[in-house]
Amino acid sequence: MTHPKDPKGNGWKYFAVNLTDTEHKELQAMLNELCLMTGIHKREIIKILVKERYDKLKKGKYNG
Repeated sequence: MTHPKDPKGNGWKYFAVNLTDTEHKELQAMLNELCLMTGIHKREIIKILVKERYDKLKKGKYNG
């Protein structure tokens, strides 16, 4: 079975964040370094970090 070339047809969803050139450069550098240190892909690192922050906030451990 072949899949349509349209990413939405393949079930992919996209998430975008608007950053300045400087923010983009810094974020990419940090993500690249984390990828090298952990062997984990960028999208997985982002999901892990968001889940950790979400869980921390849900437990009321966030101090600002």
